[in-house]
Amino acid sequence: MQRQVTLQLDGFGRGMLEEEARRRGASTDDVLEAAALHYLFDLRTGRLASRVPRLERSAPVGNGGGPVRIDPRLHAETWKALEGEAARQCVALERLLEHLLLYHLADIEKRRSRPGDARDTDHNGRVESWRV
Repeated sequence: MQRQVTLQLDGFGRGMLEEEARRRGASTDDVLEAAALHYLFDLRTGRLASRVPRLERSAPVGNGGGPVRIDPRLHAETWKALEGEAARQCVALERLLEHLLLYHLADIEKRRSRPGDARDTDHNGRVESWRV
């Protein structure tokens, strides 16, 4: 099921999203799809970072920040799980998607910083356990 969402990303977040899409030879939609599955997989662990921060955010300005339109294709059950988690945390779905995207990109960078630790990745460096 495909939906159009608009995320508010600062220049850093937008740059990381575009770089990951280039690195994978994929679209930004594909990166958000992987991020959603990764996040939902990690929710079961109770990891503290899975909570959307309650920080004030200012509107992204300059440095390439601003709205980013993405059209992820996720199963209806996945959308339902994401909507349920957004409601549980009392945040808008778009805010949850922004958070899970950065959560995913941070985990990818952490894995890249440990070059000898490739136990959960396929030959392209993608984490296998996030795949469905």
